[in-house]
Amino acid sequence: MAFHLNITKTNLDYDFLSQKLIEKKILDQCFKDYDGFIFDYVSTALAETLATKNNVFFFDIGNRKITKEALIKIKQDTNYIKIDFNQDLQQQIAQNFDKSKSRSFSYIDTFSNSRKTTKDVINNILKDF
Repeated sequence: MAFHLNITKTNLDYDFLSQKLIEKKILDQCFKDYDGFIFDYVSTALAETLATKNNVFFFDIGNRKITKEALIKIKQDTNYIKIDFNQDLQQQIAQNFDKSKSRSFSYIDTFSNSRKTTKDVINNILKDF
């Protein structure tokens, strides 16, 4: 199974990355195109991806405060890697890409009203109008 770096940024320039690596589609459109997704902080995009069956990698680089409960759920639902910048980064990252973790949806069950993506929730709201 292949995993791809999926960067969904619109207003940032990444001079160090090939433009071929920067995904321009919105996240919902990427779920069927990628085998896995990589995150390094808690965000709406992470929550939406955790509502899918896609493989999720979470690189904890320590740049955000995460509650203990949220961190426990993230560890349960993702391929969690605590990054140590004093160690070989490539080795820390590479040794985890062959892992696949079954999804328990504990993060979504705890912090979301449903297992639906934002797009699905909005579509359900709008269909009644």
